[in-house]
Amino acid sequence: MKRTNHKIPMIYVAHPYNNDPANADKVAKTIKRLYQTFRNTAFVSPIHGICCDYEKTDYPHGLAYCLELLSRCDGLLVLGDKAAVAASKGVNAEMAFAILKGLPITRAEDWGLNHENG
Repeated sequence: MKRTNHKIPMIYVAHPYNNDPANADKVAKTIKRLYQTFRNTAFVSPIHGICCDYEKTDYPHGLAYCLELLSRCDGLLVLGDKAAVAASKGVNAEMAFAILKGLPITRAEDWGLNHENG
């Protein structure tokens, strides 16, 4: 895993949101499980970072926020079923950005989670 100047690696957690609180809950539960196993890794979720004003944030501004956050991370963890991920403009933009920046992209299975966890 690529390391930046952080003391511990930061992993950006991407997941389709679609303004559905159930998706935010899924991500929060998965991050809690990840923290239990990977205590020396910081997992950050843009869903939770912008959720307090999601409805009032226009898409370009919200995506810029997400990509700025991702630029400060050491890798991208993509959660969600493959069909939902494929349909998500946001997750696809995050994945393209990670590729452009040379950040590793992982899935739930790479972190020891089964498909239902991510």
